Amino acid sequence: MNLISTQEFGLNNKSSIHLEIEKKERFKAFYEAEILPFLKDLEVERKRSLPLYFFRGIYGFALALFIIPTVFNTFIDLVLDMGGFFGGNFSDSFGNTFLLIFRILFSSVFVFILLVFIYIFSAKSLDFLSRYYKLKFTKSQKLLYSILLGAAFLIIIRLINLTPYSFNLYRISAGFESGDNSVFWHTFKWFFIIIGSAIILAPLMILIQSREDKFVKKFKNGVVKKIVLFTDPKLNYLPDKVIPKSEFMDSKIPLGNPDSKYLGGDFVSGKRGDVEFRFSQINAKARSQSSKSNDEVNVFQGIMFICRFNKPFTKEHFVLPDVAAAALGVTGESLQKLNPCRPPLVRLENIEFEKEFAVYSQDEIECRYILSLSFMERIIALRKKSSLPFSMSFVNSNLYLAVSYDRDVFRPPVFFSQINFDRILEMYEDILFYTGIVDDLNLNLKIWGD
Repeated sequence: MNLISTQEFGLNNKSSIHLEIEKKERFKAFYEAEILPFLKDLEVERKRSLPLYFFRGIYGFALALFIIPTVFNTFIDLVLDMGGFFGGNFSDSFGNTFLLIFRILFSSVFVFILLVFIYIFSAKSLDFLSRYYKLKFTKSQKLLYSILLGAAFLIIIRLINLTPYSFNLYRISAGFESGDNSVFWHTFKWFFIIIGSAIILAPLMILIQSREDKFVKKFKNGVVKKIVLFTDPKLNYLPDKVIPKSEFMDSKIPLGNPDSKYLGGDFVSGKRGDVEFRFSQINAKARSQSSKSNDEVNVFQGIMFICRFNKPFTKEHFVLPDVAAAALGVTGESLQKLNPCRPPLVRLENIEFEKEFAVYSQDEIECRYILSLSFMERIIALRKKSSLPFSMSFVNSNLYLAVSYDRDVFRPPVFFSQINFDRILEMYEDILFYTGIVDDLNLNLKIWGD
């Protein structure tokens, strides 16, 4: 019996592999016939606009490189020049000691913030390069390369900081042979430079952004829409539409109200059997709770999928990635139970499922009815199929599934060639994943008991 099952499994596995190969070959033929000619025309347009995109990037990067170190030194110089405000000069030992301590503390805080900023910037740059060049790094390699890249940025900043340009630009621009060291000009010289350049270059920046927006829209209508219809001709694709904010909030997966920003796009809707589904990209942000800050905090960035669930239920249930237990073991499991933002934690019998997910429910009996053994197996299979962890909720008779991304999944990169089959194939596989959820979870089957 076991031998037969193993053989059947082997045959099914081979059939699945052959099916994937056949599907990929079909898509490649479609790509070469329908998408590649369009991409070649789009690539010509991209190359014409590339100098403008590079100018915008270099301008922003140059501002950061010049402004950060210069503002720091200007502030320090200003403090040194205004010693009289403290009731005397700093030539005595107390004044020198006070200035030394102040400068060390201020420098330490500033350098720490600068290092964190540079590390984040270098890590994001590395992610950007690895994603589009299909490079794979281990965690240790990623950490090492991020540090090396950050060190390179720091050296560039330091070199600029040591040049006469960063300290004496106000002298050159004012036409003085020896600089005017007035407190006002010494403090606000960079303010005038930044505001002046921004006013002069504002029309050009608007033009560049407008050109990029048109380029992205053309790509989505000419490429993404064709891929969606190739997946299923009955699907609807609206690049500028997003799942309504009310439905997003109904899922109760994100903890926070996106009262600052709610944007998105790439809305896809369709039907598998009797089950209607829809999904779109969402970028939701909320205002910071701190009264001293107007900063935005990220609520959710990614894709949300919604469909009607095939079992009736009245309570709310959540299946979330088991991050705490994976990172902290037994301690993480204890923290899960203390989560004040979710209903009580529910333990289920499937060990593999428990390793991947943490389940919270308002009703344990109803939760076990929804998450039957067979349904948990299908969720595990879906997780293996996905390249990223996902969250699920069962609320108001609907199934919500959310996957977080750090990028716009269907946005073309303006700095890289559009003629890249692997990147287009990745978009196709993403669309296949979401349009196949109904079948993968067997949601077409009406079940009133399990």
